Formats: sequence, C-alpha cells, structure tokens
Amino acid sequence: MICFSLTSEDAEELAPSFNLTPRPGDPIERPVRTYKQSVVQHLLEKGHTDKNTNECVNDFLRPIQDLINRMSDHTFRVATAGKLTKDAEIYRDGYAYYTFKTHLKDGLSQIDRILVSAMTGATPVCSGGYKAM
Repeated sequence: MICFSLTSEDAEELAPSFNLTPRPGDPIERPVRTYKQSVVQHLLEKGHTDKNTNECVNDFLRPIQDLINRMSDHTFRVATAGKLTKDAEIYRDGYAYYTFKTHLKDGLSQIDRILVSAMTGATPVCSGGYKAM
C-alpha cells in the first residue's frame, strides 16, 4: 500500500493496515562504539589497561605534555648535545633545536591522528601508508 498526503485522521485509520511487528532476531538496540579522537589526551588523563602502553605514555608522551604545560605561548626551548636540560630532555641526537609550544602541540595532534588511524583500521600498523605518516 502506498499513501500520499495523509491527514492525521487518515493516518489513524490506515495505521492498522501496516505490519509493525519487529523482524525476528535480537530487537535490543546496542550502542555504537566509536574511537576516541583525542587519544593522547585520554591516555595522559585516564591511562590504559595495558601496563606497557602506560609505560610508553610515561616515557614519551608525558614529557612532551609536561614541557607544553611549562611553556608560555611565545617562548621556546633549546637543546644541544651534551647540554640536556630538564626542558630539553626529549632531544637526544646531538643537534640544536628551537621548539615552540605550537610545534609540540602539532606533534601531539599528529600522534593522535596516527593512533586513531591505526585503531580504526584505516591505516594498518606496519603498512606502507602507516610508515609514511
């Protein structure tokens, strides 16, 4: 049956003509799980159930976030070989770097993008696309 331009009275009269019985199976609605889009922030604030992941967060991500928190918007830090200060502990290759807060924030955003891409399967880990990121 096809109906056009029904009034509310027409709808009430015609409603019993339509089968509203649920299809067989599981009629329970389940929530759709989505991946976090700010993975780094979640890991820094809430942690992870995996001990190794938490160690990586504490070794690599937390020092970057701590440095961001200590820097004002317009200051920068310098690291050079043999002169690693507390603020420059993330540099270990012997070169001098000037790092602004925005650079570090951009880096964490890129890490977020990589983690979300890997979690959703959009870019499988160890694939050519993953390595190019």
